[in-house]
Amino acid sequence: MAKAKPTEVITEFKLRQMNLKDEMCKDFVVYSNEVNLSRAFAYLAPGFKPIAGHALWAMWVNGRRSNKPYTKSAKVEGEVMSFSPHGGSYGSLARMAADYIYHIPYIDGHGSFGSAIGGPTPGAARYTKMRLSKFTEDVLFYNTKLLDMGLNYLEEDPEPILKSWQALLPLLFITNTSGMGYTVSNSWSSGNLYEFKEQLINYLKTGKTDCSNMYPDFPTGGVIVNKSDMKELYETGKGTIRLRGKTEIDGNTIRILSLPYQVYPEQFIDDIKKYINNNANTITDVSNLCGKKGFKIEIDCEDGTAEYTLDQLFKKTCLQVNISDERKAIDESGKPTLITFQHYMESFVNGNIELVIKEANYNLEEIKNRLELIEGLLNALEIIDEIIATIKKSKSMDDAKQAIMGMKKYKFSERQADYIVHTPLGRLANLEQVKIHDEKKELEKQKTLNEDLATNRKSQEKYFLGRFNALIDKYAWERKTEVIDVVVDNSTEKPARIAKPASLKPKKEFMIVLTSENCLKRIDVMKFRQTEEDEKNFKVAGNQKIVMVSNKGQMYKVFSNMIDLCLPTASGTPITNIRPEIGDEQIVAIYSDDVDIPYIYFLTKNGLGKMSECKSTLHLSKAIGTVVCGLKSDDDEIISIKLLKEGEKIEITTSAGRKEIIDPGKPQGRGAAGKKVIYLKKDETITEVHSV
Repeated sequence: MAKAKPTEVITEFKLRQMNLKDEMCKDFVVYSNEVNLSRAFAYLAPGFKPIAGHALWAMWVNGRRSNKPYTKSAKVEGEVMSFSPHGGSYGSLARMAADYIYHIPYIDGHGSFGSAIGGPTPGAARYTKMRLSKFTEDVLFYNTKLLDMGLNYLEEDPEPILKSWQALLPLLFITNTSGMGYTVSNSWSSGNLYEFKEQLINYLKTGKTDCSNMYPDFPTGGVIVNKSDMKELYETGKGTIRLRGKTEIDGNTIRILSLPYQVYPEQFIDDIKKYINNNANTITDVSNLCGKKGFKIEIDCEDGTAEYTLDQLFKKTCLQVNISDERKAIDESGKPTLITFQHYMESFVNGNIELVIKEANYNLEEIKNRLELIEGLLNALEIIDEIIATIKKSKSMDDAKQAIMGMKKYKFSERQADYIVHTPLGRLANLEQVKIHDEKKELEKQKTLNEDLATNRKSQEKYFLGRFNALIDKYAWERKTEVIDVVVDNSTEKPARIAKPASLKPKKEFMIVLTSENCLKRIDVMKFRQTEEDEKNFKVAGNQKIVMVSNKGQMYKVFSNMIDLCLPTASGTPITNIRPEIGDEQIVAIYSDDVDIPYIYFLTKNGLGKMSECKSTLHLSKAIGTVVCGLKSDDDEIISIKLLKEGEKIEITTSAGRKEIIDPGKPQGRGAAGKKVIYLKKDETITEVHSV
């Protein structure tokens, strides 16, 4: 039998014209909303970002409770995927288990989740275990029946709506969190629960908050040194916190007892190494004594320099950091909003009062339903013989229910009739009847209490405050972070400087040499003698910055300690080993970074010259590839660079024996290529350049 030919399916495509600009604007709005509302910002009511909410709810619905055994983190991470479309949630889960990041971790972790000493990197998810902490259950899962529910992103499973998920404690206030949204960012530094309690009591009395004594409090402690700026931070939602590690000086030893929040020992010791390499060294030894007994780093200093060294460490290492807060969150409006402390307190109190009302109304509905059954049962007990006879005569339970509902003395509802039919005969005993009467009295008492809670503001505040205080007594902590104002010099309104000790050892002197082979040498000044290949040299003291200018008009900077110490006869270190970015460029001149001559003059192979100010060229801070002299053509290059004092001129000698004295003219910018200062004949070249 011949096979039938397949029917051809012809699909018609219709082209639709669209305005590209409008479509891009529409897509931008959709994308930015997705980033800001679903990833970057915390919600004000629960106090955490969406990923945290998804993760905690996934753990709750999957039974990862505080009274259950720990579960592998990898399994928990997989379960979170049902509620969060963004993969890789283990980082967020591990962070919520870290007591050096959260004052009270949301997750009870088992295994390595990093530490304030070892760093923030957790163990792999296949090795660690976790479950919800009791704190999270008390504050977020107190009654899941009260949560407003929606569907997850798959539209398969229910999950709480973050905007209305009210926490019983001010989680955002006590959490360090930050996020980068689209066109807007946010950053929050944690506070102290006891101090929040004081403000809450004051707010319930006056309707206002007083930020005069409000200060951040970090899990790892430290010292805030700009105390007077904190009031503005809480009043406006924006500000900078200058945070130091805790330190003490014992003789010539500096002891570091803590580091700023999220600064770790390895990072701090690396900073100390850079400080030693780049500054006059007063440090003789560094000991990292951090371990099971606690946090301690000891820095030994030269005699009489400990105070000065500590001041320098605050300025030049991560022993002091600036933390910029911009406290934005998604509030009742559904948009990222800058949150003042007054706004936060209003939202927290109103959200909890609404929760009390919601809970009271829910309880009233439960009490009403229970009272209906109890009253039906008590009425049935009054005519119990008739009830029993009716049930015995009925053919089925449904017939018995209908017969009971049809009795004339009491009009039993369907629910009451069903409850009566299913009540065991044992409950007809006198003792059980007493219990039923007692239950009715308790229900009526609870009904009165909840009716009052649903309508009376004072009762609502009292109930809310009682529950809040119980949680404070259970979970609050004493302040970990000290708050001071550093000593200020009134004449400059800046922190007072500690003078450099006169007893500092003089810096050792070296000669820095540039050779004809594009190499650098660092030679002890006592051993220096010039060799034939040495083209340029100058003296430095200690570890000084060296400025190098190439034949292509690029400036590079290195520290003298980066150049190998060698003998005068050594060939030196190739410059590309120190600064690979230089490539095949040739270094034309080298200078000390602190040169105090006002002008620098560039002369090119093709006879173009330019004068610039040293402060706008050599003194720039950028270390790699800064243009200090432009070139008009690819075949041109800089052949000579001279430093000029005020009024000096340039003398140029050519291969033809010509000598010309050039007026350098007015200073030009870094990118300028200069002007023609000498016209060269065919095969004539510049042989010497001097300042006169």
